[in-house]
Amino acid sequence: MTTAATIVTYNRSGDLRVCLTAISRLDPPVDEVIVIDNASTDDTAEVLASEFPHISVHSEPRNIGGAGGFSVALQLAMDRGHSHAWLMDDDAIPTPSSYGPLRRLIDDPSIDPQPSFLASHVIQPDGRDLASHIPPSTDDTIEASRAARFACVPVQHASFVGVLINLSYARRTFLPVAEFFLILDDLEYTSRLGTLAPGWLVPDSRIMHPDKKLLTRYNPRWWMGVRNSLWIVRDRRLASAYVRRGRLRGVVRPILSSAVRAPSKAQFLKQLFDVMAQVMRQPPKLRRPAGRQG
Repeated sequence: MTTAATIVTYNRSGDLRVCLTAISRLDPPVDEVIVIDNASTDDTAEVLASEFPHISVHSEPRNIGGAGGFSVALQLAMDRGHSHAWLMDDDAIPTPSSYGPLRRLIDDPSIDPQPSFLASHVIQPDGRDLASHIPPSTDDTIEASRAARFACVPVQHASFVGVLINLSYARRTFLPVAEFFLILDDLEYTSRLGTLAPGWLVPDSRIMHPDKKLLTRYNPRWWMGVRNSLWIVRDRRLASAYVRRGRLRGVVRPILSSAVRAPSKAQFLKQLFDVMAQVMRQPPKLRRPAGRQG
């Protein structure tokens, strides 16, 4: 079993330096570190070359977003022969002992079948839980009992802030949907993996991440979330049934309430029409991993 820690970055060399320094202090260490640089225009390339010459760097010619970056990262991890890929944002800070619990689980022959993913427990820098990154548990009591024997909890999905992907399952489904760009790509992908085999939350594996503000209504990222939610609802190949139901509820109510509160109803309706047109006419491309199994 070997693990590649994969980090997607764009114009955040300071955060990336902290993340990579934390990874260098892991005990036990990961087998390889892969950084996907999404065409950064700051000093990211210089920081990587001068301070972290031992890591593997893949530079994209343009910014393909977190979704596109993690899609590339998973394919690279497969191509390099790894059994697992530990995905995290460039502002994630794994604690020194965060990889150990994950490693012990993937090395344990008594865990059969192995989970499709193992999610690290995301905390704020002050040590409190980061509620927005704590995934909901499943209602599978048999799996809950099995996971509890290893101090884990079966969950519906996970975020790309420290999730260890079992690549034997990743080869059996589509890569993360690159067209999502930023929003809901992790929820969609990990819940889809969960339809192949359960995923577990590993409370003893802790990763720090800043508590970011929720999306502001009407800005481009908010509309991206609306579009991606509608893509999930419309295409049964995406996500799990649990997530598709949740996205249907989660997108209809905000649209209705936002329509009422919008400063300009005409502008809101125009943007909504544009998003709906894109959802209907430009569905995302679902890409299988090269050399996939199953």
